[in-house]
Amino acid sequence: MNTEYPTPNTQHPSAATWLRAVGLMAALTFCAYRGSLDNDFAGWDDATYVTDNPAVTGFSLPLAFTTIRVGTYAPLQILSYMLDHALWGFEPYGFHLTNLLLHALNAVLVCVVVREIVGRAILVPLLAGLLFALHPVHVESVAWISERKDVLSTFFMLLSFRWFMRVAQSAAADSLHPEEGRQGCLRYAARGGGAAYWLSLGSFALALLSKPIAIVLPLLMAAYVLAFSRAWRRMAMPLAPFFALTVVFTFIGFCTQLVTGSVHPPHGGSLYSTALTMLRAAVSYLGLLLVPVNQSALYRPEPSTSALDPRVLAAVTVLVAALAAAVPAARRSRLALFCLLWMVIPLIPVSNLIPLAVVLADRYLYVPSIGFCVLAGLCVAALGAQGGGRWSVVGVRGQNTQHLIRRGGNTAEQQPASEVLRQRTAYALCCAALALLSALTAQRCMAWKGPVSLWTDALRKSVTNPQAHYNRGVFLADAGLDARAEKEYRKAVREKPDYLKALTNLGNLLGDRGDLDGAARLLESAVKQFPKELIVRYNLAVAYYRQGRFEKAAAEYEAALTLNPNHVDSHIALGHIYAERLPAPAKALPHLRRALELAPNHPQAPLVRQWLEKLEAKSAK
Repeated sequence: MNTEYPTPNTQHPSAATWLRAVGLMAALTFCAYRGSLDNDFAGWDDATYVTDNPAVTGFSLPLAFTTIRVGTYAPLQILSYMLDHALWGFEPYGFHLTNLLLHALNAVLVCVVVREIVGRAILVPLLAGLLFALHPVHVESVAWISERKDVLSTFFMLLSFRWFMRVAQSAAADSLHPEEGRQGCLRYAARGGGAAYWLSLGSFALALLSKPIAIVLPLLMAAYVLAFSRAWRRMAMPLAPFFALTVVFTFIGFCTQLVTGSVHPPHGGSLYSTALTMLRAAVSYLGLLLVPVNQSALYRPEPSTSALDPRVLAAVTVLVAALAAAVPAARRSRLALFCLLWMVIPLIPVSNLIPLAVVLADRYLYVPSIGFCVLAGLCVAALGAQGGGRWSVVGVRGQNTQHLIRRGGNTAEQQPASEVLRQRTAYALCCAALALLSALTAQRCMAWKGPVSLWTDALRKSVTNPQAHYNRGVFLADAGLDARAEKEYRKAVREKPDYLKALTNLGNLLGDRGDLDGAARLLESAVKQFPKELIVRYNLAVAYYRQGRFEKAAAEYEAALTLNPNHVDSHIALGHIYAERLPAPAKALPHLRRALELAPNHPQAPLVRQWLEKLEAKSAK
C-alpha cells in the first residue's frame, strides 16, 4: 500500500520489548529526578499559584476557571494543584511527584510519537524518549512546582499530536481518492473512526487550558503535514478548528497580559535592540541543548543595541553555521526537516516579538527540545547504519515508503570488524552521554532544594544579578535573617539603583530593625524616583508615622489616596491619625467610614469601628 504519511510497519517489536523500553525510561527518569522529591517549595510564584491560592485551599472550581495568576490563564494547572492538595495537603513531596509523573509520561509519549513515524524501528524512539527524559534543561520545568503548566500542557499537546497523526495517516490512505479533496478528511472525521480527530481536538483544548504556549501545536501539525505529504490541501479543513482555538486563546492571552499589567517595554528600549538580543538568546538555547552546563534559574543577558556588537556578530556566525548544517539534512530527510521545525516553532511565542519579562529561560526549551532529542536519536541511528549494517537510514524527501529506518539484509556478524567496532563505539558513547546527562540532571535538582539554595546558585552563575539578590533577600528576611537580607537588598540596589521592590523592602527592613531615619531617607529617595508608585508613598508614610512625624505621614497617606482612592490601609491610617494623633474628627470620620465600606471584614475592622463609635459619640455631645 502506498501512503503519503509514514505508517507503522506491521512487524513491530513485541509488546514485551516496548514494555521493557517504557520501563527503562520510567526507571531512569525517576533515578535522575529522585532528589527533586525531597525539595521544598521554591518560593518563586509558589505562594501565588499554590500555598496562598484560595482556589487550591478551598477546592473552588469557579475560582480556578475565573482567576488569572501571574498574567496567565491556566485553569487546569490550578485544578491539578487542587487535586494534589486534596491528596497531600501542602506536603511538597506530593506536588513534586505529580510533576515527575507527568514528565515521565511525556517521555513515553515522545517515544510513542516517534514510533508512529519510524514504524518497527525501536532505536530512534527509545533514544529520543531517553534524551528527553534525562536532559538537564528540563529540570526547571519538572523541579519547579509553579511550572506544572509546562509538563501538563506538553502531556496534552503530545496526546493531541499523536491522535492527529492517526487522522492524517488514515485520511491519506489509498481509499481516500484525490478527487474527494479536502472534504474526504471531513467525512473521515465525522465517521466512527473519526474519534481520533475529536480526541486530538479535545486534547488540544486541554493543553490550551494548561498553558497558552500550546497555541503552537497547529503549526507543528501543519509542519507534519508539509514534511510528510505533498497533498497538504486535504488536511487544510481538518486543521481549521485547531487554528480557530489558537486565535481564541491568543486573544485571551493578550487580554490577560493587559489586564494584569504584564506587558513589558522592549529590552534595550526598542524592538531593534530586542531582536539583536534574541539572536544571542537563540545561540544560548542551542548551547543549553548541546552542552547543558552553567544553568541558572535567572539569566541576565545584557541588551545589545548595535548590530556591530561583537556578541551579536558571534551569534550571527554561529546561527549561519547551524543553518548551513541544517539545510542539507532537511533536504535529505523529512524527519530531520520536521525535527528542525519542531525546534524553532515553539520558540516563536517566547521570542519577544511581543516583549516579555524574560529573555532567556530553561523552561522555554521544554517543548522545542523534543525536536532536538529526536534529531539526536536520528544521528545516533545514522552512525550505527553506515556501511549497510543492521540499521540503515533512508529518509529521502519525497519517498513514499518507510522513510527513516529499516532493517538491512546484513547482520552484525556479516559486517567487517571495523564496522562492528565503530557501531559499538557509537552506542557506547551514546550510553555514556545518557549517563552524564542523568548525573547533570540529578545535580541540577539540588539547586531547586529550596528558595535560598536556588538564588544562591543563581548568584554563583551571575554575581551581579539584581533580581537574584532581591529574591535571596526576600527569603532570608522570611527566615528571620534580617542582617543578611539587608546585605542582599543593598547589593540589588547597587546593581540597579531604580529597583523599586528592592528599595521598598530595604526601607521596610530598616524600619523594622529600628533604623527609622535610614528607612525614611531611603524611601524619600525612592519617592523622588517613583512619585506615582502607591507602595512607595504608603511605605514612606509608615516610616514617618514610626518617627512620630504625623503631619508628614498624613500628607503621604493623602498622596497614596490620590493614586488609589480605594486603598483601604491608607484610609485606616488617616482615620487613626486624625482621630488619635492630630485630633481632627471631621477629617477622621470620612476615612473610617470609607474603610468599612471598602473592607468590612478587614482584620482591623473591629478597631476601626471602635474609633468610629468613639468619634460619633463625641460629635453627638
